[in-house]
Amino acid sequence: MKDMINPDVSIVIVNFNGKRYLNKCFSSIFDLDYSSNCLQVIMVDNASTDDSVDFTKKNFSSVEIIQNDVNNYCRANNLGIQKSRGEFVAFVNNDTWVDKNWLTELMKVIAKDKKIGCVGSKILFPDGSINSAGHQEFPDFYWGDLGFREIDKKYYDAISEVKSLCGCSILFRRTCLEEIGFFDEDFGIFLEDIDMSLRCQKAGWKLFFVPGSIIYHHFHGSIDENLLKFQVEKNRLLLIAKHFPDKLGDALFGKGYFLNGHGQKGILDILPLVVSKLSNSHNKDTIRRTLPTVFEELKKIFNFKRDYSVQSLFNEKEKLERILEGKENELKEKLIELSRQNALTTELKQQLDSTNEQLSMQNALTTELKQQ
Repeated sequence: MKDMINPDVSIVIVNFNGKRYLNKCFSSIFDLDYSSNCLQVIMVDNASTDDSVDFTKKNFSSVEIIQNDVNNYCRANNLGIQKSRGEFVAFVNNDTWVDKNWLTELMKVIAKDKKIGCVGSKILFPDGSINSAGHQEFPDFYWGDLGFREIDKKYYDAISEVKSLCGCSILFRRTCLEEIGFFDEDFGIFLEDIDMSLRCQKAGWKLFFVPGSIIYHHFHGSIDENLLKFQVEKNRLLLIAKHFPDKLGDALFGKGYFLNGHGQKGILDILPLVVSKLSNSHNKDTIRRTLPTVFEELKKIFNFKRDYSVQSLFNEKEKLERILEGKENELKEKLIELSRQNALTTELKQQLDSTNEQLSMQNALTTELKQQ
């Protein structure tokens, strides 16, 4: 239903085994200082096994539920967009709860300029420290949250245009989504918000950080940490292939996650996805220019990996030798101590034998004296 003050907003919440968070999340959304007639709340469930769907049906019957058959965050968001009806579409993590003015503050800013494609909130941890005030760039195309783990001392209290916004809490203008396209499902989860932000910029849309819009986040409440690391590293390469193809070769190594035994897969397992993203995103000239540098970098990476493996084995060998040497010295010391104890035991035995002999002589002498 249209409202003269509040435009229609669809709020999409993706859930995977997050039942423990849903009561607080939905309760806060339905307590917003925003006309309920203008809100559409959609939960897309990614094949949860913790009764999230039944819980939501029973306790929040107005929430529209979509059941996804795979655990793919981007795909779930796209299903939510397809079902959404609002002029604006918000995406909120399930392990959050929002401030009463969360949505009105976002709407105040995005309504000021029709070229503002999306706006994002100040995201806080439950203890009030900062989770994200937008994104910041690191070397080799890594990204981090601005203000992460800082105490909120009002350093991030200015409404500001930014390069990228955290997808934990973000509001899009529908016309922006229709122009730039939906979420890239190859990303699955993580860095998909950076991809969306870059696409907005390329299309001429503005992005704004809105500090008056507050949301609290448990932070990775629904994902395994090992999966998180893998997804970040994989998607970093996909992001580079998609947006910065000429930098792909130089940035391929990164922190070496796929080479040093930490990853779920090796670099050769990830490379086909990266090349596919490169091919689908660019023309033939860009691909021909990029691939030689990628394979040249691969040679360097494999040289490094071989050297790393050899050095690791050598270091392990030295470590074992030091341990064995220490054990050998410890054994020698124990043998010396044992020999010393044996010598002492022999000496004591000899003294005991001598004492017994003297006692026998004294007993014999005592017996003789008694007979006299």
